[in-house]
Amino acid sequence: MKLKDIARVTWKGLKNDRKRNIITIIVMSIIFVVIFIANFWLQGFEDTYLEFTSQVAGGKSYGITNILTREIKNYNPETAEIEYQDVELQEVQAKKNKAIALIESYGGVYVGEGEYDESGKLILPTEYEESEAKTCPNRRQGNIGSFSYECLERSSSYLLNPILNLIPAPKLNIPKANSDKNIRHSFITLVFELPNSEAARNLAMSDKINTSMTSMDEQKVNFGIFLGAPPEFYLTMNYLHIAFRVASIILVVVALIVIVFTSIRLVDNDKKIIALYRSLGASVYQIRIIYTFRFLLLTTLSAIFAIATSIIIMAMYSIIEQSDLTTLFSLAFRLDGLQSIFILGINVDIAAYLAALIASSGICTLVNLRRLR
Repeated sequence: MKLKDIARVTWKGLKNDRKRNIITIIVMSIIFVVIFIANFWLQGFEDTYLEFTSQVAGGKSYGITNILTREIKNYNPETAEIEYQDVELQEVQAKKNKAIALIESYGGVYVGEGEYDESGKLILPTEYEESEAKTCPNRRQGNIGSFSYECLERSSSYLLNPILNLIPAPKLNIPKANSDKNIRHSFITLVFELPNSEAARNLAMSDKINTSMTSMDEQKVNFGIFLGAPPEFYLTMNYLHIAFRVASIILVVVALIVIVFTSIRLVDNDKKIIALYRSLGASVYQIRIIYTFRFLLLTTLSAIFAIATSIIIMAMYSIIEQSDLTTLFSLAFRLDGLQSIFILGINVDIAAYLAALIASSGICTLVNLRRLR
């Protein structure tokens, strides 16, 4: 038998038993549908978050780092009086140079030093103020909270609030210092511009940066975003990706076991057909090739079915939850007149799970070698 004859026999075999093969495809793909939906949502949410952050901040991010110029020398708990001592100028300059060099190594640009007014609000450098209108055309002031709002919890069947509670809202506020003048005048604030979200992510993941989610370390530079995606967002998403990846790998293993047992049952049910192939002169090798093609076709169709079903479910999710999604992002990013939000993101993990599903045909062939004789 030639290759095209084997392909024809394989396709004809699938057509002659449509019902069984449709059930087989659904069984093989159902767990992968769950895996794809979870990963589509997580990556889609991250992509949407960064897209809106980019809109608000004009594609850039801005952050600050504080350098201490005065340290506490003595504290009297009875009178609450604090005695300060100045940090040596050389030490201040060394820390400033270290912070500038580190952030510039990640593509950042040092904008200048900021000062604080009487209310404690940061007055940004003139260089920033002059470019703000062009850099942040869509920004507007207002209060922000977390991504899981009580109004959404009460008024809808929104199911993702437990995860959304973990995700920090974007930083869109000029920071304020403590109202205590002594504390406010005990450090200088350096303002930096980062070229894009990727640079901010790389900086946030650096082991030389302090964020609110890492332990304090004097050897690290304490850096925070005041306009753009905060470092905590990248760290949180990294942890969520790891958690989703571990859960997905466990489900993939379960799915592969189901697929292998399904293939064994399929071969056992085809004993008469295999005997017919032998009576027609087909060799053991040719029979194995026929079923290798069949398994490959089934897993490929299962992959197509799983991806298509997942995209349809994500489209339905985006349509059904459109009001809540729009409210969620408009409140978090202070944007008016948001267009439709479609949550769907693709990453390398999804491609790997898809490849695993298709490649499982090889495992099915190996497991059934003795039966295909």
